[in-house]
Amino acid sequence: MITLKNKTIMAQIDELGAQISGLTLIDHSAALIDQQTATVLFPAIGRSVGDSYDYQNQTYTMPEQGFAKDARWRVYTQSATKVTLELTDNDQLRQSYPFYFHFLATFQLTATGIKVDYHLMNMGNVTMAFSLGTELTCHLATADWQDCQLTLAPEKALTLVRELDDDAFRTGAIQPSRYFHRGKLPLQTPEIAEHLLILTNRDMQELVLTSGRQVTQLVLKTADFPFYAVQISPTQQTIKFGLWNGLPDKQGIRSDLLRKEGNLTLPARDQLVLGYTIELS
Repeated sequence: MITLKNKTIMAQIDELGAQISGLTLIDHSAALIDQQTATVLFPAIGRSVGDSYDYQNQTYTMPEQGFAKDARWRVYTQSATKVTLELTDNDQLRQSYPFYFHFLATFQLTATGIKVDYHLMNMGNVTMAFSLGTELTCHLATADWQDCQLTLAPEKALTLVRELDDDAFRTGAIQPSRYFHRGKLPLQTPEIAEHLLILTNRDMQELVLTSGRQVTQLVLKTADFPFYAVQISPTQQTIKFGLWNGLPDKQGIRSDLLRKEGNLTLPARDQLVLGYTIELS
């Protein structure tokens, strides 16, 4: 476990899964959020039919949410307020994902939170196809749950919901969201309790979590992920956020890696950087 700390923020970064296992405001005695986890989802997001996919007339196994969350990442560089973790292909990983890659995940503290960048490099001579995202779980310890809400920014952007079946596969149905009203979603919305919502909003810039006193407690900012997920659990008093480039399989249809909806492609010897920030108050 790696601890990052500046004058206002302390974060714990776990090399297992390259995840944020803790993020707190220093000297904030009544913090709304007392536990957070965020892990890397790569090279798959959600469920794959038969836990497998097709690529060039071969079938490969792929665990739910990919293998990066279960891998032990190596420290690439580290300072008091910043760490970069590294994951590279190896013989074992290539049995389920036949590509050569170099993946750097950088976590850097700011005055109000943390900035996360994913730097993926295709080290091979063929185009890579993949999903890439993150999942952030917040445990609300002291809040009056009924008074908390999420606010989407910009609030007028059209938000579409992708329907899931009971096994968390997509049905293929897409419809405008009826849950966000003027960009706001109360956590105490009974019809969405415990259900995973997959939302499409390419204009989304922020998801803001506020308490009943309209005090902003958490701001999740990004312009790099066209799909985002929300799962609210009143019983556990948790909110799970997903920032995704990629989608679960459609029910009953095993995906071809190069043609799967939502996947990214990266040409040979090319690279990309995707990122997000979390701000606390």
